[in-house]
This record gives sequence, C-alpha cells and structure tokens, in this order.
Amino acid sequence: MKKRKLLTFLLAIVMVLPVMLLSACKDKNNDGGSQPATLQSVSVELAGDDYTLTDNTITTTYDGSLLSIADTDFVVKLVYSDTTTKTIAKDTDSTDGYTFTSTLPTEGTTNAGTYTLKFAYGELEKEISVVVAKAKINMQTASWNYTEAYTYNGGEKSIALIGLPSGVTAKYDSTGSVATATNAGTYSAVATLEYDSVNYELENVPALTKEWKINKATHDMSNVAWNYESAFDYNGTEREVVLTGLPTGVTATYTGNKAT
Repeated sequence: MKKRKLLTFLLAIVMVLPVMLLSACKDKNNDGGSQPATLQSVSVELAGDDYTLTDNTITTTYDGSLLSIADTDFVVKLVYSDTTTKTIAKDTDSTDGYTFTSTLPTEGTTNAGTYTLKFAYGELEKEISVVVAKAKINMQTASWNYTEAYTYNGGEKSIALIGLPSGVTAKYDSTGSVATATNAGTYSAVATLEYDSVNYELENVPALTKEWKINKATHDMSNVAWNYESAFDYNGTEREVVLTGLPTGVTATYTGNKAT
C-alpha cells in the first residue's frame, strides 16, 4: 500500500514539473528588465558657470564682442528608457551620428537677437536658445537747452537737446519741426534720435517735442514828441508838423499834418 502511494506521488511530481518549468520560462521572457534599453532623448547641461541655462535658454546682453559658445561648453548625454545615460562629445569616437549646429556668427560681433544651438543624435534633437538682449543707454542727462523765451533782435535763434550720451545724436528736420528761427513767433521743435537701435534701447528719454518762442522786441518811445508847440501865423507858405525822437527802426506816416 505504501509503495502504491509513493508511486502515485512521484507520478504527480513528474506531471507537474514540466508545467512549472514552462511557466518560469514564460515569466522570464516577459520580464521588462531583461529587454534591452532603448534610446529616448538627448540631454544637455552646461559644463561651466560662464552662463546660466534656464528653460533651455541662455540669456546675455550685447557688449559689442563676438559671443563664442560651442558644444564643448555643455555636457551632452544620451538618455535611455531605463534612465541610464551615456555622455557623448563631438570629438570622441563614441559619437557616430552626433552633430552640433549653431546660428551664432563666427566673426565680427554678435548682435542682439535670438540664436539657436542644436544638438542632434540620429533623429533625436535638443535645441538651446541663446538670447542676446539689447544693451541700455540711459538718457537721464539729456535735456533741452531752452529755459525761457528769446527776444527778437534780428539774429537767428535755435534750441537743441544737450547732454546726449555717447552713441546718440539728434536731428530736427522732421516735417513740422522748427528748431531754428529768426522772426518772433511760437515754434515747435521735434527731435529724432539716431543710435544703434539693433543693439541698444533707450531709457529715461526726455520729451522729444519742445514748444519755444521768440517774443517781439520793444521800442522805447518815451522820447517821441510832436514838433508843434504853438499855433502858426499865416504867411502863405505850407506848414507841417511831424513826430521827432523816433527810435531806430521806427518811421511814421502822416495824414493831415500839412496845411497852408
């Protein structure tokens, strides 16, 4: 009886063991960790502290120099599905398929604007923007050289912006602008500022339109008088009265100042 039970037990083990082995093999084949990791993306980080990378953008300010940024300024990595990474560089043997392109100029100066750095490995790409912001020119020292109305004296009068910073000039020849005049009157001068607007922006700019005036001159008429002191006696000749003491520039015309 005991032998029969033992044979039955051994037979059961022989029948179940192949099923267990087959199941183990399937589980092993379905284990995701055993699959080879796949390339997911290209990662880029700055290698030094000369610049700051924020939201895939490097921002600097125009200074008239040539901005030189190369892929050697970055740590470029391949990122795989299992989160492992592999560092690559343009000048190593492990970078087959890796390319780096830049829209930054290679000579002269780097003007204000937005440029693109592209790191590519196969069909995967990573772009970094380089923003060169305009430099600022402070105009707080600029003002009009007009404080009060001129008085007409026959000479030319003018107004202008003074205290302009280096790199900024003013012109006054726009339509309707009068910055130079001789005769008495009220005028409006309009300044147009000329500067490198590609690379600079102005701040604290004064009003560019200025109203100004040339007042009429006055003549001192205190010494003017008629040359008539008492009645004439008739003698058959023409008698005349006129104004005397007229200042230079003033003449008189008469009616009824002559009689016989």
